[in-house]
Amino acid sequence: MAGPRGLVHAPDGHGRREALYRRPPLEETGPLTVATVDPATGRIDAPFATIEDLRAILHGTQLLCATGEAVFLAAGRGPHTRTGFHQDQTWFLLAVDTRTGRRIWETPLPARPHASERLHFLSARAVGGYLVLVQQSADGDLRLAVHDAQTGKARWNRPLDGERPALSRAQLAVDDRYVYPSAGELVALGLADGHEGWRFEGRTPGTRFSPAAVDDGVVYAVEEGRGLIALDAASGTRRWAEKSRAVTAEDLGTPRARDRLRVQRRALRAGGLGPPDRHRVPHRQGRQGTVLRPPVRQAAHRHR
Repeated sequence: MAGPRGLVHAPDGHGRREALYRRPPLEETGPLTVATVDPATGRIDAPFATIEDLRAILHGTQLLCATGEAVFLAAGRGPHTRTGFHQDQTWFLLAVDTRTGRRIWETPLPARPHASERLHFLSARAVGGYLVLVQQSADGDLRLAVHDAQTGKARWNRPLDGERPALSRAQLAVDDRYVYPSAGELVALGLADGHEGWRFEGRTPGTRFSPAAVDDGVVYAVEEGRGLIALDAASGTRRWAEKSRAVTAEDLGTPRARDRLRVQRRALRAGGLGPPDRHRVPHRQGRQGTVLRPPVRQAAHRHR
């Protein structure tokens, strides 16, 4: 969650999900605290972590993402200002143990100019031992940065040329092998080293794509001039494609592929199929590109 205050979800170790909340105390100079909140009731528990040398109320403090073992934050120390950063603040990317509340690691972040309002990060995901971040510079340039989630060590980073901040905030498609940046191209970058695993060129060179969505080994995106396409996540080979249709700027500017998948699954559930079976109905149909419609229920005949 990018913002001065954060709310993210993480497994609680028992198959449930709980929310983590950066809860500022009433004292403006108080320490940074992190607590859990019950998603069903909104009740905020007592903080499980108190970080005495970092301040709770600073513009730019971010609760980025969480796993069942750790929560990842951007936090700082220094003078408080009503708007923007202060040149005398120091900032860190850090991980906190969700069981003990202790800091696992921290690494320095670049300083921000006075009154700057550009956050350090626009999106974050923790997957398979990697912390994947869309990082923003003081000048607004964006980079894809990957850290070791256990140690904080930087693994690799690369610029996101042509990326728009609004898209980076909305979408970060990652699976246990690749990250799929949403910069107009459709490419898979290895989580371990950032090397290109595959690239889908589309019908013509320079074809643009919407931000991708990845699910159950399939990557979905909207291709300019064609429509919705599905690719094998491991190889980048095309599985199916929508028949050519007019693709609007909105299709390419938002994560439409994910929206469509959600609509398809809602249709299945509305049709009486209940919770989706990961290995039977929705994912098999998504892999094949079959149009999903609610099943037609036959009315019981009454004899008169």
